[in-house]
Amino acid sequence: MKKLVTAGLITMLFSVSASAVHIDGKYPVCITEDAFSRLQAIYKHQDQKAYDEIMSSECLHVTPGLPIERFVSQEWRNGAGVAQVQIYLKGRLYDLWTYTKNLKDDD
Repeated sequence: MKKLVTAGLITMLFSVSASAVHIDGKYPVCITEDAFSRLQAIYKHQDQKAYDEIMSSECLHVTPGLPIERFVSQEWRNGAGVAQVQIYLKGRLYDLWTYTKNLKDDD
């Protein structure tokens, strides 16, 4: 069943152009895959101190509507869809990791 859900999410997200998809802003994004994995564990253990620390150094809430330049990868992890995306900001591409439910289509 997980494979069917994952396949459906991948098909849905890759079938729209990258310019039509943006970050919704309801969930944090992290600047490394390791930080995002740790954030998931912090949520699971409800560790407020660790949450405050990671949100001040490696993860953040972005402004809703931040456009996605391109999708890099997507997987199912710990019961949730996780996406690696790139955003463009001031002449540079930045990799970010977030929940797939944090990605929205403009349509």
